[in-house]
Amino acid sequence: MPLKKQLILLSMVFVVVIIFIVAGLGRKDSFPVDESLKTAREYYDKLDYDKAIALYNNILNEDDECTEAYIGLADAYISKGNIKKAVEILERGVEYAEDDASVYEKLSALSEEYPDYGNAEADGDYYEEYTDDDIEEDEFQQISEEVPEETAIPSETVPEPETTAAPETTAAPETTAAPETTAPPVTTAPPATNAPVAATTVPTTTTTVVTTEKTVKIPNFVGMNKDEAAKLAEKNDLTLIMEYVDDYTYENDVINYQDSKKGTSVPPNSTVNVKVSRNDSRERLAAFYNSMKALGDSDKNIAQVLMNEKNLSVTISVGSMKGLKIDETVTGDFMNCRNAVLIVVSPSMRMTINSSSVTSGEMNLSADTYGNEKRCGLTMSARGKLNYTANVTISECKIPADSIKGMSLYVDNKKGEGFTVDSDGKPVITVNSGGSYLIY
Repeated sequence: MPLKKQLILLSMVFVVVIIFIVAGLGRKDSFPVDESLKTAREYYDKLDYDKAIALYNNILNEDDECTEAYIGLADAYISKGNIKKAVEILERGVEYAEDDASVYEKLSALSEEYPDYGNAEADGDYYEEYTDDDIEEDEFQQISEEVPEETAIPSETVPEPETTAAPETTAAPETTAAPETTAPPVTTAPPATNAPVAATTVPTTTTTVVTTEKTVKIPNFVGMNKDEAAKLAEKNDLTLIMEYVDDYTYENDVINYQDSKKGTSVPPNSTVNVKVSRNDSRERLAAFYNSMKALGDSDKNIAQVLMNEKNLSVTISVGSMKGLKIDETVTGDFMNCRNAVLIVVSPSMRMTINSSSVTSGEMNLSADTYGNEKRCGLTMSARGKLNYTANVTISECKIPADSIKGMSLYVDNKKGEGFTVDSDGKPVITVNSGGSYLIY
């Protein structure tokens, strides 16, 4: 082959090699922009603005035309209160991402809302790279650690196409940078024509600020004393609404229920409804028991006084119902028990009285009972209405259980409301006043 042809062939090969080298130098390594944008937004939503800013900066170091990164970075600075920096970022975005009007609209809206920060001058580098030391371990650690490794190429490599030498094939990409000279006209566009757009984008900025509103988490109040719970609620800007309920699974004045789940985030001054155990009836029942014991020592008709703390009841056994009286002082102790039960047992009857039905005054339990195979009755001695309701079991009744179910109750010779039968087949009469109660 002639020497001249060999030189021409070698020159062509050299040119091709140069083209491939230049293309390789000008290519940016693959950078997960979409994934990085998502991670940066997650940091922003978690109110971790510094990490979001660092990651947005890294994105822009790799892709200076990324509209989402300019807007996200500006939002992060706005949330931190640095409006001047946000304006700088958006002005930079208008220059480099000129094909996307959203950055300009964002800048117009921000400049209209904060006119004192318009046409801000850069006070330093626009972007800052972040490293592993800048990010704490959390649920986004794995993603954020991957990004720095792929951004190791220094930003100075971007303008490397200067080495493209003579080949005309590399000139075409260079001409794409020429539109940079058109950026000033974009920034000086008449704001009047964009005013409506700017007005619609203002709520976006406002919404971003709203996400930073303070919230408080609801503690676990169950198991706490009501006073301690009230202090904790006040400390956490919460209001407790307390409802007292009879409950013996918790100590007295201890919260046993709350309507809001622990850890729920709510606005400050929210209300939490709780239930407070009230089980001091045991103590009051003991006071009533001691009063009855003292009464029994002075009244020989009272043979025995027993207390069942589990069922909140006091049982007194008497020789006769006639003449049995309970002093008002003792009645007061009984009333304080709320749902305690007084059981009076005599040879002829069993009387049950719930403390919630006793209002005031003296309890007169004097009564006579009688019965045969055709009828049985009770005579309650009292002046007018009793201040309690008593369920009286007539134990002297001799009427068979099968027969008594078809009989009726008459009160002072008038047909009454009826009666019930206990497990032993004995009639149970409800009385709330003196009178004659007859079953036949």
